[in-house]
Amino acid sequence: METVEKRLFQAMSGLTQIVMRKQSFEPLSKGAYTMLLLIRESAKAMRQDGVMISYLSEMLEVSKPAVSRMINGLTDQGLVEKTARDNDKRCVLVSLTEKGAETLSRCDEVILEWMNEIVEALGEDTEEYIRMCRKISKYYEQKRQRENQLGEAI
Repeated sequence: METVEKRLFQAMSGLTQIVMRKQSFEPLSKGAYTMLLLIRESAKAMRQDGVMISYLSEMLEVSKPAVSRMINGLTDQGLVEKTARDNDKRCVLVSLTEKGAETLSRCDEVILEWMNEIVEALGEDTEEYIRMCRKISKYYEQKRQRENQLGEAI
């Protein structure tokens, strides 16, 4: 008999494979889409004009140089811009350009079409799926915060 953990792993693996096969977010790679989305949503949540590379690095759990390389590529494409804060020129904020915001909005439309398909497939189970996804997200956010607090205490 398969364990619950194994069945959950198989179900999540199947979903991951579907997501990875899903059409790309032309003209963006999935990584670029994720970065633009993180910049937009983080800046909005923090009520700032942009976000620092160190914040993006922490959220994505990748090195600052790796984030800087991606940001430089997005800057070259005209999708993001870097701006030094007036009071501290060493502190650079990354924000979406108008082109970046428009590109991200077009990608969002593709995602919403896909979400519509999922809503149709799940039917009345959609609300339960949303509740479970939020519960999982909340659990891992709280776990991350606890781990950060432990790291700061040491």
